[in-house]
Amino acid sequence: MSSTFSTSTRVTLFFPGWTTNSPAAYVGSLIFLIFIAMANRYLGALKTQLERSWVAVRSPDIKKHHRSRSRREANYSSEANESEAEPLSPYLATHMHSDNDDAGQKSDANDIVVERAASRSAYLPSGWVSNGAWSLSRDGTRALLEFLRAFIGYILMLAVMTFNVGFLFAVLGGVLFGELILGRYTTGVSSGWQEGACHE
Repeated sequence: MSSTFSTSTRVTLFFPGWTTNSPAAYVGSLIFLIFIAMANRYLGALKTQLERSWVAVRSPDIKKHHRSRSRREANYSSEANESEAEPLSPYLATHMHSDNDDAGQKSDANDIVVERAASRSAYLPSGWVSNGAWSLSRDGTRALLEFLRAFIGYILMLAVMTFNVGFLFAVLGGVLFGELILGRYTTGVSSGWQEGACHE
């Protein structure tokens, strides 16, 4: 492998069978590198959009949970204020006590669920917060996209390591056009792995 930049159109790319013996083969290789560099930007945008859609799906459930919890707390505080204001008959006091016991049991059950969830992630550093429960569809898709991006990124890195000026600018051109077209779909959100950590 060369260690100095070259402008030759005869280059071996990836394996011995891929040698650009003609200008047409060289141009074809350049187009391929531009295409996969743009494809990597597309995968980054796709991952960002999927993450946003997953957050949007979870947000109503989270808001609904917080609203119902706030209502329960407000009802509990109003009941406590009423109980302080006037004495209750023994019958009502008994039934309210049993209702409070049921609520307490539900609260205890919720605490157990939270404790179990915490114990599952006990091996993680304190302060780590996930953006949702583990899901094969979401986390599997996320992992597959990162795998594909890493694979493409290393392919691009190997192409640049041929020190061929045409290949270098083909990769950079693919990143440029990919970001020009798809950059607005990833703005403000980290798009994850970038071309072999050689870009961004």
